[in-house]
Amino acid sequence: MKKLLFIFCIFVIIFPYPVFASIKLPSLPMQDEEEVITAILEVQSPIDENWIRQLRHSSTTVSIKYIYKEVFNGVAVEGKRKEIAKLKKKYPSIQHVHEANVYHSLANESIPFIGSKKARSYFDQKGNRVTGKGVKVAVIDTGVDYHHTDLRRNYKGGKDFVDGDDFPMEAREGNQAMTFHGTHVAGVIAANGRMEGVAPEADLYAYRVLGANGSGTTDQVLAGLEQAVKDDMDVINLSLGSEMNGPDLPISKALDRVVEKGVVAVTSNGNSGPDQWTVGTPGTSEKAISVGASTPILHIPYVYTNKNRQQIKLQMMENSIPWEMMQTLEIVDGKYGERQHLQNVEGKIALIKRGKIPFTLKVENAQEQGAKAVIIYNNTNQHLHAGLEHQLQIPAATIPKKIAEKWKKQMEAMKLLITTEIKKEQDQLASFSSRGPVTTNWEIKPDIVAPGVEIESTIPNGYFSLQGTSMAAPHIAGAAVLLKQAYPNWTPAEVKAALMNTAKLLEDQKGNPLHVYEQGTGRVQIEEALTMQTMVIPGSLSFGKMKSRQHPEKEKKLKVRNISNETKHYHFEHPSKKGQLQWKFPLPFSLKPNEEKEVIVSAFLKEEDTKQKVKDGYITLKEGNEEIHLPYLYVMNEPEYPRVMGFTLVQGDKPKTIRYEVYLPSTSEEFGIAMYEKETMRFMGLLDSQRNVQRGLKEKELLLPDNIDLTNTIFVAFVRSKGKEDYQKWGDSSI
Repeated sequence: MKKLLFIFCIFVIIFPYPVFASIKLPSLPMQDEEEVITAILEVQSPIDENWIRQLRHSSTTVSIKYIYKEVFNGVAVEGKRKEIAKLKKKYPSIQHVHEANVYHSLANESIPFIGSKKARSYFDQKGNRVTGKGVKVAVIDTGVDYHHTDLRRNYKGGKDFVDGDDFPMEAREGNQAMTFHGTHVAGVIAANGRMEGVAPEADLYAYRVLGANGSGTTDQVLAGLEQAVKDDMDVINLSLGSEMNGPDLPISKALDRVVEKGVVAVTSNGNSGPDQWTVGTPGTSEKAISVGASTPILHIPYVYTNKNRQQIKLQMMENSIPWEMMQTLEIVDGKYGERQHLQNVEGKIALIKRGKIPFTLKVENAQEQGAKAVIIYNNTNQHLHAGLEHQLQIPAATIPKKIAEKWKKQMEAMKLLITTEIKKEQDQLASFSSRGPVTTNWEIKPDIVAPGVEIESTIPNGYFSLQGTSMAAPHIAGAAVLLKQAYPNWTPAEVKAALMNTAKLLEDQKGNPLHVYEQGTGRVQIEEALTMQTMVIPGSLSFGKMKSRQHPEKEKKLKVRNISNETKHYHFEHPSKKGQLQWKFPLPFSLKPNEEKEVIVSAFLKEEDTKQKVKDGYITLKEGNEEIHLPYLYVMNEPEYPRVMGFTLVQGDKPKTIRYEVYLPSTSEEFGIAMYEKETMRFMGLLDSQRNVQRGLKEKELLLPDNIDLTNTIFVAFVRSKGKEDYQKWGDSSI
């Protein structure tokens, strides 16, 4: 059975109902030794025909599905679990066996906002305007509606790894498995009609690796990447991901290989923010461009009450009409939005609690009862990113739980009135955008950010507004296409550096740059990337673990290239002396046109900070008025990151069987799964317990104890190491 993997999915943002009031684990076939599975065999030595021939004849029950030579060294096989296990013992060259995971897709004004239309005023080496013409870009996703009026002239071909044919058409209206994610991504990159994408004349290819409900498996995603490389793509966009923050899973490794093959690889960073360490594979790929989400120019409604003039930001629901009410209105409690609780909302704003019935039905009920608007509040203190199934006649927005509870208390004592003020905002980091850094190798992720909030683009038979890092990534893929047209000989590393070197640093409300693990180098600026005069590779400095000032200094080599037509004079600007690092920079130097110089930047701890284990900031290379900001990051000793990730449980086919999957980013002295009664939190025993567990993806099938009721049990996966404990829950309705 293919592994179940919970991922960053735009459908959770758009259609989040129902909320789990009680946990019912999905019924999946039990995993046993006789079960037929799909697995990825990662092979150490190069694969030749003789090795493949031997593998084919090794077992009559194991068949080869795909052979990977371009982006991954290995094969996808299908067969009984016990027979596949025998292959690993028989062939020492098989390093790892990965059962195929399930992946899902992740979820205007943003395109001109990043400078794509200004790029049209520049010309490539052949005298063509920079529009992406002649550059091949692959969308590896749910397929593309290549009959869409805005996409059909650019579509050049592809392959469907879900249905196994050469027609990667998105599942459209009338199909129970309808999807739209890939078409939306493709429109941001290369729409050329009513909507114009970032690179409207690019050659568009589609590789359908995600099927029903936007899900697919590791072997399909790898096959899509493999075919895209074989088809000589220039740029690949991969807007999918998982909750597993580690660089060692197959898709992340494959993206590194894609880049080594000379292809620019772009992937979304994930939608699990705003906490640190939430980036997931394949956003953890070192060589790909991982993209976080920021906001384009938005007009945001803020509200305040007659009780308190503190302004509260409203989160507009997807597919809602704009919140344009400037008059003061009364707000009343509408409970869960059921009709019987909305008898007094006419001419007022209905405050409605999340749960029980779908969001769209809540707003429809309020509209029928004459409400002017609806505010839905979350069941947590975080902002709720949600959407309506179709547009209604009144606006709908969301707020966190604690604000609504305060309003409800005030309603008990007085008539509560709401006043609106509209504010213009831009270049804000999206709260859902996953943050880094990467565990194990401590790489800075994301590399860059792009607009990913309220992004309108193509979907089958129309247009729709979505949000997510899935929407941010194709902005960068389109930008990479423009750079490849303008500079066809640039390598993926040079394209990545050009985008990072010229990005705009985003700041907090106090004017300080955001952390590098939030924004990388900042928001993409296409015109600046096209006209840059100095390139620095790499675009960021990950120093890794720095234990103490007694240890040797860390060195990083940088290539500085003058790509202008005149001599330039450079020097590094020292960061603030208040930091914990002591820096050594090269002396000021000059470069002639097209000259390149390798320089060394060194750093070591001059004092330790026992409280903050992750330190980051920016160093600056200056040349006249030109500045290139290079993010840096290091960790001290072992930072406080989640030691348990991606914990999921599913039932087996037979009674009282259960299977768990969990990712451990570091070795632990003890790992286990504890069980608690949901109502009383009484300890019910251990489902599993192991010692000295190595890092990586773990799964196991177990008999469920007779005294455990799945609907009334909270499972807690925990690890203990060096006196510290970390855990992740499953089965808690508050999650």
